[in-house]
Amino acid sequence: MNLVTSGIDSITADAVVDNDGVEHSVDVIVFATGFDTNQTLPGWEVHGREGRELHDYWAGEPCGYYGISVPDFPNFFMIMGPNTGGVTNGSISVFAEAGIRYVLEALRQLLTTGRRTIEPTQEAFDAFNRIIDEKNRQMAWGVSWVNNWYQSESGRVSLIWPLSVPEYWRETRRPNPGDHRYDA
Repeated sequence: MNLVTSGIDSITADAVVDNDGVEHSVDVIVFATGFDTNQTLPGWEVHGREGRELHDYWAGEPCGYYGISVPDFPNFFMIMGPNTGGVTNGSISVFAEAGIRYVLEALRQLLTTGRRTIEPTQEAFDAFNRIIDEKNRQMAWGVSWVNNWYQSESGRVSLIWPLSVPEYWRETRRPNPGDHRYDA
């Protein structure tokens, strides 16, 4: 086994060819990029209403309405977005399944009503994130005097769901029409 750190020029059926033209026979290729826990959608550009880019909207503090959607980004959905990770309260599979179910229900609402777009209102988004931030501040990973990898530079926890898994499951059964903006 060899660790080759030079760049990859190409991949063939059974080898990796590096930038120096050397062919390395392989059985398995591991694509491991590492992670930065406070970077959501790194390398992606997502543009919403009026061309605003999502990372500019977040200004270094990723947040979402149930970790799924963001105001002014119509029909943009994330699975396992901000504040959907579990620490002590359940499997990420539950969060992923609930998010997928929510997105499918949102799309069903659009298809059956003839509307074209759905996104959370700014008011619903802000109210939701105030609750999440307050609950995270009550947890060991969110108290102000603790410094850990769950927190951003400002101290906001954007990774963890601080409530119970059944609450997430229940709250994401379907989009609440009163918390959303729809365009016909």
